[in-house]
Amino acid sequence: MRSSLKPIYLVLGLAGACSLVNKFDPVNDVPAAGGTGGSAGASSGAGGEAGIGASSATGGTSTGGTGGTIAEGGAAGDNGSNGGTPIKNGVVVVATTTGTGATAKHFVVLLDPTTGGEIARTQTTLTVLALAYEAARDKWFVFTGTPGQSGDATGPLLVGTMNSAGFDVEQTVLVAKPTNQNTVAILNQRILYRSAFNTTEDTLTLLDTSSAVKAIGKLTIPYKYSIVSSVGRPASGSTAGGRVFFLHQNFNDAIDNCVAPDAGSEQACSVYYSSLNILATDKNLTLPPATISTVAQLDLDGSFAALAIQSGSSSNTVAVVVPPRRIINANATIFRYNAGTGAVAPAGPVSFSLDTPGKKIDPTASISIAAVALDPCNDLAFAGELANTGLLYAVPIGAAAGTVAAFDPQSKGGTVGNAIYEPYTKTLIHYINDVTNPSLSGFQMTGTATVPAVTLRGKAGALPWMIPNGLVPLIVAAKNPDDPPCN
Repeated sequence: MRSSLKPIYLVLGLAGACSLVNKFDPVNDVPAAGGTGGSAGASSGAGGEAGIGASSATGGTSTGGTGGTIAEGGAAGDNGSNGGTPIKNGVVVVATTTGTGATAKHFVVLLDPTTGGEIARTQTTLTVLALAYEAARDKWFVFTGTPGQSGDATGPLLVGTMNSAGFDVEQTVLVAKPTNQNTVAILNQRILYRSAFNTTEDTLTLLDTSSAVKAIGKLTIPYKYSIVSSVGRPASGSTAGGRVFFLHQNFNDAIDNCVAPDAGSEQACSVYYSSLNILATDKNLTLPPATISTVAQLDLDGSFAALAIQSGSSSNTVAVVVPPRRIINANATIFRYNAGTGAVAPAGPVSFSLDTPGKKIDPTASISIAAVALDPCNDLAFAGELANTGLLYAVPIGAAAGTVAAFDPQSKGGTVGNAIYEPYTKTLIHYINDVTNPSLSGFQMTGTATVPAVTLRGKAGALPWMIPNGLVPLIVAAKNPDDPPCN
């Protein structure tokens, strides 16, 4: 049954920050009056404190305090402890690069999700291409290499743990480079990711990460079903493998994908969904065409959809969020699937309007869902429309009907970038990896599963957000445990 959701709209204030080169200074909070979001026309205020600097991997130490400067960390080492202590709760990991050309330096920066302050950083030799976290073993996988498909086809994969001193690298192995962050699916002791694509097919590499990392197989997907993104749901317990979910969309395949529209006269393109269960014994994989199903059609104008998964239980949700076709209405649709089986959720899709009193969909421009993240505890989906409305939306997707909260992403360019959900502090993290106008904002969820409320981190009524000045977030990831902290 399709749910119709009544929207509420929030307006959030932005605190500015200066930019420094090769030094990440904590942002000082400026208290201001204001209430939390959650009802029509509500606004937010400010507050917070500085974070803590800590030693980095195998190089010099870094120190810091309120308003202090955090020096550059050391380089990532191999097979040696960095002397740090475990991080028991949440951690936000940011890949960044400072400088350009011969002076460029690449880092993995650890942030404390309760303050946004820097814990430590570790330098990597090459650009970070993708980040992945395996909850069952508390392992982080950092893919590095030269960006793009040209040049080297391989790059170092760094495997280890994040602790108070930074990234403690336990293993380094040369693997095929991932094409991008959105096509890396993490499973128990396995990673499946796209390592190449062309006008014939997508090639995905399957890694065995149970001990010494090694490539054990691959999956090829026809060009018609080119992958937009993929996510993984690890198998239960310590069993290797799990289920991978794919979103397929190919605007360049005009013969098969972009066909006569289901409404109106403008040409439309199909979006597809599929899932594949990967067992511990699987190596060379196949994705049968019968498992690929059509989700919806999009306008042939650059519009695109997005995919996300709730961490935790196998009964949780995988969501494909599709923007509306302009000829039809302003309602985006969330298509829900079971994270354990990949089957369509029996309750059916959820629709919500992208229109707000202050911003209406422009019918002459493309409509795209740039970001999706899911709250594993409250059955909330967070979706962002790229630039037509340029807003973020908190959408209830549980059994009970609810209201939608629309809010400004606080980006310098006024557009929506990427989003992840940090479960320990119940924070939606929105970021834009634009070197000229970077953005890294936190939005604390303070309402309920049916009436979501949103407060900008660093404002009154929310936790502080002391992110380092000058931090350009190329990729951001958060620790998401198998048993989410839902208290």
